[in-house]
Amino acid sequence: MDDYRSTLRYLNAPSFALVPLHPVSRAGIRPGNVGNNAIREPGAITFNVAISKEFSINERMKFRLGLDGFNFFNHTNLSGLVTNVNNRFFGELQGTGGARLMQINARLTF
Repeated sequence: MDDYRSTLRYLNAPSFALVPLHPVSRAGIRPGNVGNNAIREPGAITFNVAISKEFSINERMKFRLGLDGFNFFNHTNLSGLVTNVNNRFFGELQGTGGARLMQINARLTF
């Protein structure tokens, strides 16, 4: 659906139907027509950044200080698509990817 970012409805639920079941065996009368892994979640947009600076302490010792940023621009990546047709939330995105994450690291080499 075009406006899934605001409504969280990613699939058009009326476009999907359950396979009819045989009344006695409760087995499907015919196979369904959607293959495995045919439905995918929306793409993820992440921008990761890493910067570092290395300092020489003496001839053999170096100190490196760095900063890593994951999902640096904090873009919301929707996930958790409900694909069970029996679920009342079928076709909805129920979660998000991780928020911005920053870490500082240091390394002493000798």
